[in-house]
Amino acid sequence: MRKTKAVILGLAFSLFSLLASAGYAQQDPSDSGARDTIYIKCTPPDFFDKDSIMVSFDFMFWTDATFPNEYIVNWTTAFFITSSNPGASARVIVDEKADGPVFKGTAVGYPNDWEARFNGTYPLGETLPKVVVYGAIQDLLPPANVGPSLSAGTHILAHIPIIVKDTTTICIDTETTEIPEGNFFIRNDIMMYRPFWIKKTCCPVTPLTCLYKPGDANGNGKVDLADLIFMVNYIMKGGPAPVFECQVDLNADGIVTLLDIVVAVNYLFKGGNPPLKSWACCL
Repeated sequence: MRKTKAVILGLAFSLFSLLASAGYAQQDPSDSGARDTIYIKCTPPDFFDKDSIMVSFDFMFWTDATFPNEYIVNWTTAFFITSSNPGASARVIVDEKADGPVFKGTAVGYPNDWEARFNGTYPLGETLPKVVVYGAIQDLLPPANVGPSLSAGTHILAHIPIIVKDTTTICIDTETTEIPEGNFFIRNDIMMYRPFWIKKTCCPVTPLTCLYKPGDANGNGKVDLADLIFMVNYIMKGGPAPVFECQVDLNADGIVTLLDIVVAVNYLFKGGNPPLKSWACCL
């Protein structure tokens, strides 16, 4: 890769400043066809972990670019990404590798390996809300082994992987006061423009299904003394862990402590309240 991360970062922010001060086309001025568009595609959760879900929304681009001079060879877009539930501790994954979670399988990552990609956040850190910047450059004079320019069709430009620890709604926008007017696409003939952003997109994130009963620590489908023993071994003695933390988080406070054992004892032996439903433990 001939251009380093520092070069791409410098290019992105230099162009941000240039575009914000000088202005540029809101749509490709040489395009007599339909307006090029960018949008977010909500997707189902990729996987469940012990106490979290990972989702990976797709940043999409549609163009009717027909001639080689119209093909896209460089783009940068900033999003303001929020989570409706602060308790979900939603964090965005940042990665610039061609075969990493952000760009693998896209129009600019592996196997369509453009020369360089950029992915960063502001302020520093990963927990939402964040301004997150995505970008890629093919190279205005690409070597033979670089992936194809973006011509007519629908393209995935980047994945937006986010990990959450509770039910929430993730909202993604690129036309807000939190980000500068720095979203740009560059054609093969150096024409610079901004595609039409369809709308702010909000994607709900919830467990796909109820998998366990709360308190069913050993996962056998019932809540009894064996689950209490399992919990004591796990919490107090470092024993085997449940499939999901919610199986032993009986008071649904998001952490597993001695208080959860107390809930189990009161429920099983003293007629106390049943364990609370949470996460994937909602049967």
